[in-house]
Amino acid sequence: MAARHEKRNGFTVMGRLIGLVRPLTGYMLLAILMGLIGHLCASFITIFGGYAVLNLLGFEMRLTLTALFTCLVAFAVLRAGLRYGEQACNHFIAFKLLALIRDKVFQALQIGRASCRERVFADV
Repeated sequence: MAARHEKRNGFTVMGRLIGLVRPLTGYMLLAILMGLIGHLCASFITIFGGYAVLNLLGFEMRLTLTALFTCLVAFAVLRAGLRYGEQACNHFIAFKLLALIRDKVFQALQIGRASCRERVFADV
């Protein structure tokens, strides 16, 4: 009995994986949003650091040096919290997907084992 091997298209595999993730859409959107805001905070850290350097060089700025450093610390703390939250969401999604895939594999193995058992008893 020859085993039939089907070559799957990458888009087909990706579509099925997206179907598995569909119940976790809220967590995915939350992770994306936290990642986006975290990257903006990282950009603003650099920008405000540049403003602080310009302030130290004597250029006139709208914000004082104290306000700039306060903003830098706030962006850094916010970025750290967002990074942690994003990683937590991504790990939650990954472990949920692993659990779903594990359940599907074990289900398929049980069905396969049951059909083998039926064939063996039918041959006896």
